Amino acid sequence: MSGHGRSRYRRLGLLFCAIGLPVFLVSTARGAPTIAASGFGAFLIGVLLAYLSFVPTVPSELVGSTLMPAMNNLEALLRKFGVDAYATYIHPNSNAESFRVFIPLSEHAAPDPPISKTTNEIVIVPSEDSKVKGLLLDPPGADLLSLIERESGQDFGSVELTGLQEALRAGIVRSLELASSIRFAFEGSECRLLVEGDVLGKFTQELVEKAPIMCERVGCPICSLVACALAKSSHRDVRFRGAKHLDGKHEALYELLGEAK
Repeated sequence: MSGHGRSRYRRLGLLFCAIGLPVFLVSTARGAPTIAASGFGAFLIGVLLAYLSFVPTVPSELVGSTLMPAMNNLEALLRKFGVDAYATYIHPNSNAESFRVFIPLSEHAAPDPPISKTTNEIVIVPSEDSKVKGLLLDPPGADLLSLIERESGQDFGSVELTGLQEALRAGIVRSLELASSIRFAFEGSECRLLVEGDVLGKFTQELVEKAPIMCERVGCPICSLVACALAKSSHRDVRFRGAKHLDGKHEALYELLGEAK
């Protein structure tokens, strides 16, 4: 529920309380039970509306239980292929119709995003000495970014890097209410992220325990969402450089690659 929606529910709830409670008290005092019942009903509706304005629209436990099976499957895939290198988020203009994340299967792989051959799951990227194999998958946070864009009506491809923090704050903090704050720190081509107050904190901790490769090498849904936003805003490919998840916080490092496309 957006901040505007919550404020509307809160005002409406207070209005029902303000009308219902006096009607209930006066009607009870004057011995008019029918009117008193109506007033009490209006008061209860007001309390309910006010309460809804202070709780998340979707319980975090429900979100976590919905996402965990997909995250576990992705972790199993990464384990099977022995992934030990960081993923690269490929900008949609880099020979890809939509966001993709390339996960190299070699420890020494540092592939440039141009793709020579692709299938639905495997990509072969040319390097100087040999062809590096890796996984080409949909990023865990791509749909969250699309949701933010639909909610805000703003295309992140038109957002400058200088305004990306505020755009993500509007989406992650105020609209989706997934966290209480988000901050960026740019240093050259590197970007450090700090997200605090993760409402999915329990899910995140469970994810770190059950899917450590994905969280460290690809990114949890929140870190992946930010990687997608960075790639789309900068018009560059973005390499994920690891993350820490402690006490409801996300601390992640990204590297912007190449030139803007």
